[in-house]
Amino acid sequence: MNPSTSTGGDYSESPASPGAEIAEIEEIQEPDEVQSGMGMDVDERQLPDSSNSHSDPKVLLEEDAEENRHSPDICIRIEDGHDAVIKIYEGPEWDNIYKAIDVIRAAFRKVALLGDVAAVYRNRPIWTSHSYVDLVKPALDAYNLVPSSRSAVYNYTGLLIHETAHQFVLKKENPQFGVDYSTVELTACELLKLINRTCMEAKSETVPLEILQWCCNLASELSQHNTGRPCTSKARGPDFLLELFRSCPPIEQLISLLDLVIDNLLGRCPESCMKVLFDASRSGSHFIWIWLHIAATFPGQIVEHLFTIGSEQFKTYVDNVRKQTKAKVLPAALETLHEDYRIKFVSLSDVFNFLMHRQNMELKNLASRMIKASLEQDPKNEVYEDLNFAFFFKLVTCSVNTLRFLVLQNSDLVTVLNIYRGIRQLQSLDKRILLSSMPYFDFILQIIHALDARSLALALKAIVRIAFDPNVFEGMDEQSAGHIQLIKSGAYSLMDPIVSLMMKAVHNSEGISQSSYEPIGEFARGTDLQLLIDAVNREQQWSPVIIRYLHVLSTAYGELKAAEISIRFLISIKEPAVLTVFMAYLKAITPFYHSTLETMYSNFSGLLTLIENDYRNCGREISTLQLVNNLCLMLDWEISCDVTSPIKYFRIFPAENLDELFTTLFSRIMKEIDIHFKEDNRAGSDALILATNRFLVALSLGVTKTSTMSQRRYIHFQVRSAVKVFVQLASYLYLVLENISRDRPNSMPLFDDTLLAVSSFITFEALSPSLHSFIYVFTESFTSSCLLNNEKLFGETVNLNGFNSNEANRNAADKDEESISLLDTLNELSKKTRLIDLKNSGVLPRKRKRAVDEVTVDAHLRAIVFVESLNLMCKSQIPKMVLKMSKHAANVLLNALCHEGIELDIQFHEWDTEKELISRHLKVVKRLEQSAVCLGLCDVLSHFPTFVYCLPLLKSLLACVINQFETNPKSIPENCYDRLDLFTILAQQSSLLPAQFNSIPHLMQRLSNAYHAYLVLLEVWKFYQDLSLSVEVVDMHISSLEQGERHSIIANARLPKMDTIRWVIQADINRLAPMFSKFFPTELSQLASEIDEIASP
Repeated sequence: MNPSTSTGGDYSESPASPGAEIAEIEEIQEPDEVQSGMGMDVDERQLPDSSNSHSDPKVLLEEDAEENRHSPDICIRIEDGHDAVIKIYEGPEWDNIYKAIDVIRAAFRKVALLGDVAAVYRNRPIWTSHSYVDLVKPALDAYNLVPSSRSAVYNYTGLLIHETAHQFVLKKENPQFGVDYSTVELTACELLKLINRTCMEAKSETVPLEILQWCCNLASELSQHNTGRPCTSKARGPDFLLELFRSCPPIEQLISLLDLVIDNLLGRCPESCMKVLFDASRSGSHFIWIWLHIAATFPGQIVEHLFTIGSEQFKTYVDNVRKQTKAKVLPAALETLHEDYRIKFVSLSDVFNFLMHRQNMELKNLASRMIKASLEQDPKNEVYEDLNFAFFFKLVTCSVNTLRFLVLQNSDLVTVLNIYRGIRQLQSLDKRILLSSMPYFDFILQIIHALDARSLALALKAIVRIAFDPNVFEGMDEQSAGHIQLIKSGAYSLMDPIVSLMMKAVHNSEGISQSSYEPIGEFARGTDLQLLIDAVNREQQWSPVIIRYLHVLSTAYGELKAAEISIRFLISIKEPAVLTVFMAYLKAITPFYHSTLETMYSNFSGLLTLIENDYRNCGREISTLQLVNNLCLMLDWEISCDVTSPIKYFRIFPAENLDELFTTLFSRIMKEIDIHFKEDNRAGSDALILATNRFLVALSLGVTKTSTMSQRRYIHFQVRSAVKVFVQLASYLYLVLENISRDRPNSMPLFDDTLLAVSSFITFEALSPSLHSFIYVFTESFTSSCLLNNEKLFGETVNLNGFNSNEANRNAADKDEESISLLDTLNELSKKTRLIDLKNSGVLPRKRKRAVDEVTVDAHLRAIVFVESLNLMCKSQIPKMVLKMSKHAANVLLNALCHEGIELDIQFHEWDTEKELISRHLKVVKRLEQSAVCLGLCDVLSHFPTFVYCLPLLKSLLACVINQFETNPKSIPENCYDRLDLFTILAQQSSLLPAQFNSIPHLMQRLSNAYHAYLVLLEVWKFYQDLSLSVEVVDMHISSLEQGERHSIIANARLPKMDTIRWVIQADINRLAPMFSKFFPTELSQLASEIDEIASP
């Protein structure tokens, strides 16, 4: 195969190619058409040719005696000016000199013109058949004796190196075939040694710079003609090519020469050296292999100079573009300028990447300093003096690896402010300077796809802040508003491809985590995650990409993260329309985690605490109202949507996972309602109460409206949570009741709505059957709370708190001791002491004015509402539940009134025994009389069979009345008859009084003898005494009622004895005759019949 065709390179002549320079030796040009060569005073082309010895030279350059010490007879120092030069050159002695030069040129031309670069790579050896002397002597003579021909010798040396490299590679490719190229190799090495000596002996900078330029061009040509060949096609980069070339002796010696020249120039003129290297970079990728060697050999010496020159070249590039644009040059000229600089910056970018790959600290620090200084500068009239950031961005456009290194090594500079400053600097330049044909957005997309995970994480952190953080540009001047909006829109557009990469990584990898893929964890927790949720509230147009990112987080972190995101949505969403975004998120994540919402409900307390801490750190508070409203709306959507809707499969209804949700949510609800009440925030409290009521109703409707569901649903709680839930419901209802007042016109309707919502929630239809036995807890808790706080709620002064009875007794004892000490003081006073003096001295308290009745209308209103609500609660259930609820309400009432250990004593004992405890009965009755609420409850509960549990209360009433007639028969107070009426009414309503005793109050009003009244009441007492009731008997009776039986506990009792009543009536028949028919209707009917028979004929 022909190597010239296999390389695919460009074979146009270059400064290292011999063709042009050899031709110049053949034709002698006029002195005004030539330039100095290699720093010599006289160029060969300034010497007259043998065929034209009378040429008139125009220019004579100064001789460098040191460099031309090998040919003193050729070089002549001219000191007398132009005329003397002409005279000397026209002299006969120059003929021999010209003839000698012709011989040297002819010999060198003969060997140098045997071939060119294209011929070298055609697989036909050119110089291998010549001897070492034939190859080296002409070149040495021309180099030493004709200094102006040194450039031609350089090019000849380059051809020999090309021949050696070609044959070397051929032998690598086909070891069995090849020619002996040792003479060419030795010749090239010898000439390189000669050039090396010239460089070392040169005193000026010109010679090393030209040698450096020749070495760089030759290195580029070697890569150009050998890259792509079978031996080099295995190379994965310039490192391989460098190692391959270094194994070829001439190229290794060329590299050594290059090192010598660079080392020489770095100490003398580093800027010029770097400029030559930078200009050589226009060869593009073919110069990279030698760049890598230079960077590895002089890492600390070239870094600063190289990138300083590069930055200056970039500024020059910018200035040239501005000037040519202003001058309106042809587009082709601008295109050539752009391409020329592009090639240079590509090579510089590769050098940068190579040095960064080797952890070059000098370059790291230099790049950081240059970028930081460039970003911190303030532009003058939108013009930036320091363009180093744009310079590095240009390097990034050449290689994405450059961006990776810059981002990783300068992660502290990847901030929103610096990104803004950098974008402003880029916007101040012509776009074609940075990107020739590609739009910025397309280029950034390419960068994103090429970044590694760590770099992508840093980029994502800044991009999300720019796109979604409303305060990220806070403090910017108004003139920047337009730029900021463009930057934010661009950042949002970049989110989609970034999220696509993350989603691909998540779904294509098993067990991926933040440690293995860092972009996932950047916004996975805390305030960063909340930033994305809040962004949806501000702009719904951002929701698609945010939902996809949240999907990535949920997939990578697991179902608990999906639950956390769900509760963050419910807390943050302020508008119902935004809730559809949350539904979209559930639709995206449900195929992967079917029970996301169930996990949220079961971990509600912990997740809410976690989010609340995040809110607190930001100075925010969680809105319970928003949370409850969103839960209600979700439940409503599930109830009303079609069975084919995806919402049906999100498992919105809590079902068996309601425990933690309900208890945690209601704790927050009651706490916030109480705060609103204390701050008199009526709007806030009313809104939260109405939302809570809707939540309860929605839960109950979610159970009852399930005809399309495959199975029945219930509101279910664990046993350990059921009691707490019902207590919370009772406390919630109490809280609403507590704030009923005339000043709040809507407080009554609000309480009615609350009562209805709570009642619908605790119905048999909604609750799981296992919870039916716990409903009483609600009634008992609500009733107890109201009675224990009767003073606060109803304005009553009576103490209904049985737990504080001992303290009350101690207070009473203290008052008794104070009374005794007061009597002792009075006895010690003289009779002359005036009463007014005792009052003024404090011995006697001043007479208290009659306290104004502090029981306000609001208290009366609350009392009425409480009693009526309890009545409704007891009646709103099925019969079995009515008995339980009324039973527990009766027990609460009994415990509130009976503190003296008689609440469990249902049995009526012998009167002589019972009257020993009359003081306790009196306390119970006084409490009952002083509490209108208790009287109302007695009236309500007496309509239920379970009022039998309140027999101790009836016993106390009857005992007090009997005791009054027995101990004080002469003066019976009016309240004694009131107590008897109360006893009779309650006993009649609860079916605990025989029909024969219904008229006893009327009889008592007509009796004139207190002793007779005592005997009548004692007869009633004996009736109950004969019943021999106990708690066990009452429980059995209530159990029978729960089984469906309908009878009174006294239905099977023995009829009361009426002999005492008959005797009392007969004793005062004139006054009590009308009462006979009330107690003995049957006997009266018989007597009437007998009278009619006697009267009839």
